[in-house]
Amino acid sequence: SACQMRMEGLIGKRLGSPYVSRRSSDWIKLKCKHRQEFVIVGYTDPKGARSSFGALLLGLHDRDSGELRYAGKVGTGFNETTLKSILAQLKPLRVKKPAVANPPTGFEAKGVHWLKPSLLAEVVAEMTQDGSVRH
Repeated sequence: SACQMRMEGLIGKRLGSPYVSRRSSDWIKLKCKHRQEFVIVGYTDPKGARSSFGALLLGLHDRDSGELRYAGKVGTGFNETTLKSILAQLKPLRVKKPAVANPPTGFEAKGVHWLKPSLLAEVVAEMTQDGSVRH
């Protein structure tokens, strides 16, 4: 299937509908949901209405070198109770220096708290060509 071949998904259309050069309700996109385990390497300060944390920073081990590399961040899908529970597990793991070989810099690094890389997160996501997470 398309998902087993790591494709993004399939496009389907109603049998009798014509081919058109614009979006149509007769066509549907069927996306594959790829799950990937990441190492949690940090988290960001909360923003807006959040009081616990903003996003989890994720890392992946490079297949060739084995080094842990920054792969992006995720911050959606959490309710406030879950955010508080996760933060309670993260705080004892705080360290001063990043465990990833390529930490974000500049604006991306603002408000980041680095962690000892000992927890995993399973994310429904796709990987971009440059190895970053897209969810």
